Amino acid sequence: MAVVVYLALIPLGFLLWQSFFTLQTAAKPAEFTLQKLAWMNERTNTPFKTLFFGLSLIPLIIPGALMQVA
Repeated sequence: MAVVVYLALIPLGFLLWQSFFTLQTAAKPAEFTLQKLAWMNERTNTPFKTLFFGLSLIPLIIPGALMQVA
């Protein structure tokens, strides 16, 4: 069981953790972001996939002028 955790779950956890950060370069440190979540929604069978798809449409529905006023 420990071998399975070491070879499968730890790299998977690291992959999920790093999916919330931008690419780090020598000039720019990594920053937290939620922009990469579309990949998980489209390419995996994540739970609540339809909910995430519906939530991703909200920025397209709300006009830009309303966002600036808010």
